[in-house]
Amino acid sequence: MAKCLKLESSDDRISALPDEVLIHILSFLPTQNAVTTSVLSKRWRYLYTSVSSLDLMTDVYDDDRDLDEVEKASRFMNFVDRALFFRDIPSIVRFRLAYYQYIDPMRIDGWLRALMWHNIQEIDLCNYFEEEFQGLPLPAPLFCCETLVVLKVNLQWNNRDLKVPSRIWLPNLKILHIRDICFPDDASGENLFSSCPVLEEVVLHGCFFGDGCLKFKISSLALKRLTIESVTTTSFPDKKFQIMINAPNLVYLNYSISGNHSLVLVNVHSLAEVFITCDTAYYWENPAAATDLFRGIKDTQSLRISNTTLVGLKYHEVPIPSFEKMTYLKIWDWDFRPGSDVLEYLLTHCVVLETLIFEEQLTKGNTSIQYSLQKAPLARMLCRLKRIVIRSLEMRQSEAYMQIIEFFLNNASILEELNIHITRHLPEQQEKMVNEILTRYQESQRNLKFSFMQGIKLIFQFE
Repeated sequence: MAKCLKLESSDDRISALPDEVLIHILSFLPTQNAVTTSVLSKRWRYLYTSVSSLDLMTDVYDDDRDLDEVEKASRFMNFVDRALFFRDIPSIVRFRLAYYQYIDPMRIDGWLRALMWHNIQEIDLCNYFEEEFQGLPLPAPLFCCETLVVLKVNLQWNNRDLKVPSRIWLPNLKILHIRDICFPDDASGENLFSSCPVLEEVVLHGCFFGDGCLKFKISSLALKRLTIESVTTTSFPDKKFQIMINAPNLVYLNYSISGNHSLVLVNVHSLAEVFITCDTAYYWENPAAATDLFRGIKDTQSLRISNTTLVGLKYHEVPIPSFEKMTYLKIWDWDFRPGSDVLEYLLTHCVVLETLIFEEQLTKGNTSIQYSLQKAPLARMLCRLKRIVIRSLEMRQSEAYMQIIEFFLNNASILEELNIHITRHLPEQQEKMVNEILTRYQESQRNLKFSFMQGIKLIFQFE
């Protein structure tokens, strides 16, 4: 039997695969690596020309110390020319270009035009070159590409004005990611988004809104997922810049607020998952804008929110609505000691909450945490919770861990699951004490699934 299973050293299982399978495997490699397989044998010589995706990066020449930057860039541009124009198939599904050196914008323009001849479906353009060049090399015909489904543009260092032509029609574009690009005025964005009738996902990261932006509109009947992170605008004291969202089918919203602007949600009633970070003074100086924001997300089923956002809401007494559909709440960067009043303020408005999660770095506190938890009428709000998870909890003393555990065990009367993950190593004596205390709770908590872990080490568990 062993002899039957033994493989001969000369067996070449890969070469036995059909060409279609080999081409599919090559599609997962960077294009420069896929091309190197052409030297393996006569059969492999032209297989790479049938790969339907191109993944190109300029840094493949970084290890060649005999070449200066100009020569590296020239070699790369010539390589892309050959990869694009010597193809054995009529269509290219995916094209990704990441460049860390100066690339002639006219060459990029030519490559993108060639992609449209090949019925391109996905374009991912990443510029990591630190020096600016004039204009974004997106040719006007690209904005009328009927085959394009995914478009990702990352300018990283340039932050140039987005050159959007007056005529736009992208009938099949579903995913649009834009990073580190400047929108000079409201029309530049409104014209873009309104010309994508099936657009389902939009990501705006690190974008800058110029002087001509006052009410930047994203309007789409098909839009389902929207992320707006780290965007900024001109900082005129009297300027009140708004990002207006009209998306009746939006189910996911990730909004990280920075700068003096506000988010206005219009006709948004299908939200299921929301991430909110309000770490800017603008909202607290304009409480009406904060109230409108939270009123716009009140129908969400799941909310992830930062501790600083909650502190701002409580400290500035911002009125917030009741979340009558929200069953899941995650808070990150939480601090138990000063945070009990803040948690109480939010939980008062979470009338059907079932799952509460504290995420990432938490309190580096001591035994005063017990007083912090009990000084607010927080306990009665925990009675409806079914699941509590506390991750990355760090305390100086094991007594503080036990105070948190005991507080939730004693006050969450219908709790079904409690998971606590700590970051600090417990000495053997303290770990023994924790086990003894939890063993006494085990008999009275028969319907509870409980785990207490340090890293991947399970300290105590019962269910």
